[in-house]
Amino acid sequence: MVNKDGTENKMFNHTGRKRLLSKIWKRHQDGIFSPIEMHIAENLTDRILDNKKEFKNIAIVSLTPSPVENLVQKLCPNASVTTHTLSNVNGDMQSLSLEKGAYDLVISTLCLHLIDDLPEHLLSLGKGLIPDGLFIANMLGGDSFYEWKESAKFVKDTRGITGPFADIKDMGSLLQTFKFALPVVDKDKITVAYPSFSDMYSDMRAHGILNLRADRAQSLGHVTRLQKMQKAYIKAFQTENKALPLTIEILTLSGWFPHESQQKPLAPGSAEIGLDEALKKKLQK
Repeated sequence: MVNKDGTENKMFNHTGRKRLLSKIWKRHQDGIFSPIEMHIAENLTDRILDNKKEFKNIAIVSLTPSPVENLVQKLCPNASVTTHTLSNVNGDMQSLSLEKGAYDLVISTLCLHLIDDLPEHLLSLGKGLIPDGLFIANMLGGDSFYEWKESAKFVKDTRGITGPFADIKDMGSLLQTFKFALPVVDKDKITVAYPSFSDMYSDMRAHGILNLRADRAQSLGHVTRLQKMQKAYIKAFQTENKALPLTIEILTLSGWFPHESQQKPLAPGSAEIGLDEALKKKLQK
């Protein structure tokens, strides 16, 4: 994203993001996915079942090989499915450009929260749809790693050292900005329980989700600072069975490429009965 003065406004630390993507790819290249990753993928593909439409040309956009691909192929066995991963775009998902009007369903899975210029990327994905085509996506939401970010404040890191993830209002506004018809954004929170702070810290490092921000603080590697954060985390969030919870928020987005056949909201003042009158009739039944 470019500022008014012509300088580039980067949300992410690109070294940290490159490290993250490398770690994700290594975990997924053999088709091995965690139960949480499968749960997230199944929730996303359930949205396809919510629509009675039969899709024929589907694009799946993901950073790495994803369980979504196999699930979609089972749900839509007669469809042509094209996958777009980092290997197709020289490691830069920001540069992805779908063929205009090539797909009746575009799925983006766990990509959007790692894109610097999100509006430009959404525009590119939307261009790939035919009229009355469906866009579905999921991404990490702003409340992800809430406990971690709160505890980080005790070591004077008010930015939280994880990613600058968007919230549900941000994404709803973007869908409306790009004129997606019938836009919907909802959220799902998953809580992972760790037996110890060290297990959680190791897992977060293994997934590469620390120090993603461009304005990140220095590393938490200093033992004293990390110990202070551990004490704050345990004091604030440890459960009765001594587990440490970590919240992951998943935002799910959907919207349709506009078409004249789609349902449209009534014009203001066109209702045949007022709200007050409708409520009175309902209460009288």
